Amino acid sequence: GLVGRYDAGPTLGAWALAPWSHKTGHFEDPGQTPEWVFVIGAAPTGAPFSHAWRAPTVTMSYDPRTGKLTKTIQYHILSGHDLAAPVLVVGTLRNGHRVLFRLSTNNTNIPVWGGGTVFGAQVPLWGPNALTAITAYWSTHGLSDTIQWPEQSAGTVSTVAHVPPTQAVREWWSAIQMASQKTGTPAIWIAAEMINEDGSGLPNAGPNGLAGAYGLMQLEPRTAQHLPGYYPGARQNPQENLILGAELLWANYATWHSWRLASAAYYGGMGNMEADGVYPGITWAQAAPKLATVPDPTNGNTLTMADYANNIAASSQAIAAMKNK
Repeated sequence: GLVGRYDAGPTLGAWALAPWSHKTGHFEDPGQTPEWVFVIGAAPTGAPFSHAWRAPTVTMSYDPRTGKLTKTIQYHILSGHDLAAPVLVVGTLRNGHRVLFRLSTNNTNIPVWGGGTVFGAQVPLWGPNALTAITAYWSTHGLSDTIQWPEQSAGTVSTVAHVPPTQAVREWWSAIQMASQKTGTPAIWIAAEMINEDGSGLPNAGPNGLAGAYGLMQLEPRTAQHLPGYYPGARQNPQENLILGAELLWANYATWHSWRLASAAYYGGMGNMEADGVYPGITWAQAAPKLATVPDPTNGNTLTMADYANNIAASSQAIAAMKNK
């Protein structure tokens, strides 16, 4: 039979209970007091599974030499491992000290979420003792994942999700869902792309110096013109802008078969993906080291394509947690 494998990860996301300033590009925490940071993660280290993803294919072949019919049954099996939460999460501070993130069962200040296990710790977000990285460990397969925590200068975007602009997500959620239904792109991924492209939630954001990028999804004219839903003025319509952005994500996903790679291409373009040696069928684990380049830095970009994609993934997890509360 045909056996497909569905194992992806590890994936790690984090967010802080502190306001993020899109004007200054960092957390608004002048007192340098410890703030709660929460972490969720998943990796395919759970119980193995195997099941049919479609009905068996039956073919009949005739052998003229024997005059007999032969029946062949081909089974289509999808196998993999259930996603599991990390068993240990540790934060690294700028001074080199390490902080243990605890479970909600150990502290009532850490939220309980039905969609996954939440770890939390109170850490400084500014100054010489600020949080700089978070590492999660899984007990089996020797898996671990590390994300860098942002403490960046004005005008840059964090490489890990902060608390998403909840007002913007809530304001545009119905339109995001409509764009999702129209294109097939997951709503939380559209929302994550929106808040990273246009954190203000303003439908008329732009031009911002990046070749005339405009609107909630910061679409450039030459990109929008090649999308199915484009018409003159579509970028200026907030709902259509979301649909166009979702169409671009879906087209990228159809090429790369990975939402992270779809967002990397959204940010850097197909040409930069190919220049970095990324090809259809490559896994994210294989592609991430190749995407260590910053596309068009002269136009104001500061993130590598891998960091940008990881930011979208972490933001989508934070949005999912928010929508499931």
